[in-house]
Amino acid sequence: MFQLFKTRKQENNDLVLGWSASNNKPIALPESLRFQHEVVLGIEGTGKSSIHLLRRITHDLLSLSRGDKRSIVVLEEDGGLLSGAQKQMNRLGITPSQVKLLNAVDPKFESGWNPLLEERAAEILSRAIASSLANCEENLKDFIEHDCRWMVRLVKAYYSDRANLIYLNRLYSDPRYLADIVEEMTEREGYRENTEWQTITDYFKHHVLDYLEHEDDGILVPTRYPEGHYYEGLQVVISKHNMMNYEVIRFFEDITNDKGLMRVLNSTSSFRVSKVLNESKIVFIRTSKHPQYGSFLGNLFINALSVSFFEKTSSTVELPCFLTIDDAQAYDLSPINYLMDSTVNSEKLSISLSFQRYQQSNHHIIQKVKTITGLKMDYQSAEAIINIIHSSFQETSSIKPNELMQLDAGTFVIWTCDTKTARSKGHIAQAPHALNCRYMDGLIASHEARKMLL
Repeated sequence: MFQLFKTRKQENNDLVLGWSASNNKPIALPESLRFQHEVVLGIEGTGKSSIHLLRRITHDLLSLSRGDKRSIVVLEEDGGLLSGAQKQMNRLGITPSQVKLLNAVDPKFESGWNPLLEERAAEILSRAIASSLANCEENLKDFIEHDCRWMVRLVKAYYSDRANLIYLNRLYSDPRYLADIVEEMTEREGYRENTEWQTITDYFKHHVLDYLEHEDDGILVPTRYPEGHYYEGLQVVISKHNMMNYEVIRFFEDITNDKGLMRVLNSTSSFRVSKVLNESKIVFIRTSKHPQYGSFLGNLFINALSVSFFEKTSSTVELPCFLTIDDAQAYDLSPINYLMDSTVNSEKLSISLSFQRYQQSNHHIIQKVKTITGLKMDYQSAEAIINIIHSSFQETSSIKPNELMQLDAGTFVIWTCDTKTARSKGHIAQAPHALNCRYMDGLIASHEARKMLL
């Protein structure tokens, strides 16, 4: 196995993936190809994270320590990448002010982020919540996302920089509290001049809140909360959306009771995701593995980064951002899909994703990347990858599906590139296959696999 952190002089900033066993020359991935994105496939124990992803992160940390301006964002569940990177950051003397650690698992990390204080919080929160509802019917998610945007707009308008998820949770779970907030908004000084406030309160008055009445001697009178109730004497209010928001209410109860998650998100921190694109920031996000809401923190950050990226032009995104998502199947990758499709700022964002295996659900992502690393893949996954490449280039490869069993013993890296450019840079020594890919020498453990591929 090649060493993880060999240090050899490189004339450029290409990413060294290993060294050829035959001539000891570095096998390098051009940095330009990193901006056309990458997928690493490998089951647990193959070195997918601890070697391959960590090698990329370490490369970027080294570049940063040498004065090359860039941002590094890492999203994971297990914490192995953070642990490995911390050792390198200590060795390189990277200052704590450059690093943001959002850890929903380990209580020793106190760093936080309040997504409600992001400028486009309504869009970020609503998408992340809808995508994190594992048990929610798909036909309800559009409604949930739409209604959540209004809830977030209200909590931000009323509480301003004091807005947090605790208040948002109460707006969902307590209709009388929601009604009181709406009524107080209408009585605020400047309400008549503030069209945003008027729009928000009109929505809740006309579409959400229902003030209950009953008939008494033929006259409709307000139904009031009974004696001893928290809202004793006030008119009973229910939400017209209560049934449709049932899963959201349960979801908020769960996340607000999770001390680790609230330690991160119920924060007054000044950190904003938009700053990642204009400052040399290092951000590590570790999410929990809770089956119901473990992905929420990750989905929040992915959406926030996506929104920040799209609202900027190439002239306002000052630094390249290198995003790594380990075990990416745990998160909603819709925003990542949009980012890969975007031609705006295409040379400012590099995305590296890892999956434990090929699945139909990640097919649309894999077919868009330019670099694929496979680690001891099963026959079905390897065949699927080759078929993706075939369909992308609409050419016939000399590799036959029935030969792919030989890949089980080794590692392969494929990148699609311009043949002339690749040869001039020394990235390939021989003509590539008809499908314009190269299986890189030096990373194939199986001799038989090497003979088949080279």
